[in-house]
Amino acid sequence: MRRLAVILPAAAVLAVGLSAGPAAAVPLPSPATTAYGVFTGPVPDAGWGTRFVSTSASGSASGAGVSVTASNGATSASTTVTPPTGQSFAVGTYDIGATATTGRAGVVVSGGAPSACSSVTGTLTVHAVTLSGGSVTSFAGSVKGNCGTGQPVFAQEIRWQSTVPMIVLATPVSTPRVETVEVAVGGSATTFGTPTFTGTDAKVAVTGNTCTAATPKPAGSTCTLTLTATPDFFGPAQDVITLPDGGSGRKIPVTSVGYDTANGAYTPVTPYRLLDTRKKVGVSTTTPLGAGKSVDFQVTTRGGVPASGPTSVVLNVTVVSPTSEGYVTMYPTGGSRPTASSVNFNKGWTGANLITVKLGTGGKVRLFNYAGNTHVVADVMGYYHGSASTATTQYGGYSGVEPSRILDTRTNNDPLPRDFYLTTGADFGSDVNSRIRAFAVNITVVKPSGAGYLTAWNGDENAIPDTSTLNFTKGRTVPNMAVVPTGTCGPSCTDPATPVIGVLNTSSGAAHVVVDLVGVYDDNTLDGMWRYRPLAGPTRIVNTKTNQGISGAIPSNATRTVTAPTSVTTYNSMSLVTNTTANKPTITSVLTLWNADIPTRPNVSNLNPYAGQLVSNMTFTDIGLDYDFKVHNLAGSTNLVIDVAGTMETYPAVADPGVASALRSDGLRALSTASARRASGDQAATASTFTARPVDLAARHR
Repeated sequence: MRRLAVILPAAAVLAVGLSAGPAAAVPLPSPATTAYGVFTGPVPDAGWGTRFVSTSASGSASGAGVSVTASNGATSASTTVTPPTGQSFAVGTYDIGATATTGRAGVVVSGGAPSACSSVTGTLTVHAVTLSGGSVTSFAGSVKGNCGTGQPVFAQEIRWQSTVPMIVLATPVSTPRVETVEVAVGGSATTFGTPTFTGTDAKVAVTGNTCTAATPKPAGSTCTLTLTATPDFFGPAQDVITLPDGGSGRKIPVTSVGYDTANGAYTPVTPYRLLDTRKKVGVSTTTPLGAGKSVDFQVTTRGGVPASGPTSVVLNVTVVSPTSEGYVTMYPTGGSRPTASSVNFNKGWTGANLITVKLGTGGKVRLFNYAGNTHVVADVMGYYHGSASTATTQYGGYSGVEPSRILDTRTNNDPLPRDFYLTTGADFGSDVNSRIRAFAVNITVVKPSGAGYLTAWNGDENAIPDTSTLNFTKGRTVPNMAVVPTGTCGPSCTDPATPVIGVLNTSSGAAHVVVDLVGVYDDNTLDGMWRYRPLAGPTRIVNTKTNQGISGAIPSNATRTVTAPTSVTTYNSMSLVTNTTANKPTITSVLTLWNADIPTRPNVSNLNPYAGQLVSNMTFTDIGLDYDFKVHNLAGSTNLVIDVAGTMETYPAVADPGVASALRSDGLRALSTASARRASGDQAATASTFTARPVDLAARHR
């Protein structure tokens, strides 16, 4: 919290329009002739929340109107306001347009951001004005407007020879911003009442108050109001706080501005190998990792992961020929090893699992091996930004989709040959296609005729990475989750912007391939997307052997419902990012996890374990109104372990109503609405919906 030395004068002083300005306080300008501009909005390719804030200003009056020019040192913006035709300004609210008419005030904006405002709409609220012979001698007003389709909503505080304070609380959306305002009692003792609010979209509250009291404050003294702004949508909201003083009251105009940061957003990268104990990649030896041993390897500054900003990383981790049954656990370097597993395996098994893990000391990750000796390979797929990230582009949010199968080569009984690749994708419609940057998919190889691996990437035949997504042996059906950057379909699709991925078969034989889509990442322009919230470390929520989460092993063709505990969820949680482990099923089976609010089990799979196999797979599991999801086991009986790495949260987040009568169903609707509000100021905006139409193209040779 930072204390603002803003002296609020007595209402009588405002009425006569004295020119004594407020005490200097950064970032508020100090001259008596002042202006303050804040512009926010979705600027294409520049990130949400691009804004202009003045640090100095000048102005002039011209008859019944007033002009101000504000500068931030690099850019200037000018605003001219004129009253409705034939009128003079008075305290109140006016509709505005680019020119004054008998029914609206005129507001002309030039320079700054936006660069021009020829079709302005919105409102002007005049807080105080004095006139002499019809000409303005002091002016205080607030503008909230829009410059037309595709332009950001902006807010301005305009002052000309006025002592009305200017308070603009700009903060990342859903993040509280606290300021303390100092109120001067004035020349006579004053009794202050309870502050009132007149704004219709305010996101500010008085959270501290030393002014309101039953007894008068002595003349010449001061008191304070603590203001807390918590915007739950992008762009500006305005309010006027009135502190009763026995007269007209002290007017405190406040603009709160919610703007975007990269916190929790995802940036995909071209798959890059960070660790390979077989080849001294990321380590200094070719010795396999021994039982009870760990190794730290560098993540940041490698493979497109920057030195600062990321908080968690998505890795595809492959265990190669372990000498015994066991597991490896990944966790932040410098942290305590959690009770969780990242990749579970049987002796001699070579396979991969997608892992989301927080970064530790020095931008490193620690890998612990429980038993036996094993080689390990880790490829980076992308990273999630933390609160310290300064990125303004190249990131986006996530949204789950109803799980859907977008590729199954078994449909035409045409397996993918050796050294051939398929391009597959999903058509979401022209409004969405060009905005998708990555898919969250579960990829399954079905009974391959040889051993090898699949590589999933953006489908560019000229840039196939030297990494693996899914490793397998002959005849085995193996799944793995992947977060894969997308490319565009091009002329092969009705909409060339349709997002696609490629899947290459690098093995000694042919293989059937199944791809199930569970979620998408955008370029930070779609409404209603979610952001990632990492937990301190992997947290176990299901262990059927100890009756945690699910009581006992799951029988054949049975469904169990799991309610995620409050230890891993918040009011805004929409999906769990988990590691799910099948623990030695009695026969070969298929496990499917899905949102409990979807009544029918989707035709997809998450794990395909063999009898007696200990195997894990990452899952993105959307949760229902009661924070619940379902698990179905197709055949035999199996034990299950689920560890949660983090959650996907609505963005912007809103506060938990905190009352039993406020059902989460109502809350989810409110969350979807709030998170869909962008700087367009469209209060009717809704979250994007994703209806995928599969795109299946002919196989091609590498």
